Amino acid sequence: MPDRTAARLADSALARRCVAGDELAQRALFDAHRARVHHVLFRVLGSNRDIEDAIQDAFIDIFRSLSGYRGEALLATWIDRICVRVALRTLRSRPRDRMPLLEIVVADDPARGPDRRTEAREAARRLYAILDHVDPTHRAAFALHVVDGRPLREVAAVMGASVIATKLRVWRTRRRVEQAAMRDPVLRSFLDVEEEGGG
Repeated sequence: MPDRTAARLADSALARRCVAGDELAQRALFDAHRARVHHVLFRVLGSNRDIEDAIQDAFIDIFRSLSGYRGEALLATWIDRICVRVALRTLRSRPRDRMPLLEIVVADDPARGPDRRTEAREAARRLYAILDHVDPTHRAAFALHVVDGRPLREVAAVMGASVIATKLRVWRTRRRVEQAAMRDPVLRSFLDVEEEGGG
């Protein structure tokens, strides 16, 4: 894959310039990856509640760790790994008795009417309220694979886990969500969950 090799070489060059203190390179890296960092954190956290602090923590970790970037993976993949670690740290530091999430991930689908978008927001709120009680590593795997639609292999790579372990985390979380959805018609209407006794 010559394009991927060229991208890794460009990423390595950018990383070296950042480590050397080149402020233009540091700004370029920040500008190029800020939206991605926000996206990954938002998908795992499910809310903008802690997002600004998490973004700041992620970029502190990124720039602090950049000297260790060897170009073996794309810089974007390497940054995703850091974002997941920051998201897990954020989830683990949240008090367990915090109120359920108010801001939620909803696909911005213009084809949906306003009523359907409102229902989708409510279903997402209920989904992330369930995820608030799931182990953070399971939650992250589920959010990246099911909510964000990433392949299991990519999620495993980002999380530094095996594909089998990642698949198990997703499966366990999906079962928990499906069990909750069986008792929740709003959530069930947005998930591919069969009614009890169904096929």
